Amino acid sequence: MNRGAGRRIVFRDDGERTAFVVLVAQLDERFSVEVHAYCLMENHYHLLVRSRAGRLSEAMAWLGAHFTRAANAGRGVDGSIFRGRFHSVTVRRDPHLDWLFRYVKANPIGAGWTAPLASYPWSGL
Repeated sequence: MNRGAGRRIVFRDDGERTAFVVLVAQLDERFSVEVHAYCLMENHYHLLVRSRAGRLSEAMAWLGAHFTRAANAGRGVDGSIFRGRFHSVTVRRDPHLDWLFRYVKANPIGAGWTAPLASYPWSGL
């Protein structure tokens, strides 16, 4: 996961969210990073991934840099969007993985989403 610098907004509109999801979709082909779940919130995102080739740091740096360049170009600004390096946790057991799937999927509830979770447009499994 990563959060906006200073806890500021990361995704300002659906165009930025779409651009991010398009980049996430490239992680497997480019870096052998399987994406199993994601959730984009206003000021952060969660990815549940498996790095088959040990290139997670490289993949996440690429994702952050490419999204930042595109978003900043569209906004007419420069500078960091994310607070720094992503945060990761190694999953070693199935119960932890099951919990993470539920946590990522349910993240919009903590931000006040009241419609059915299946209707939240910026998450996927």
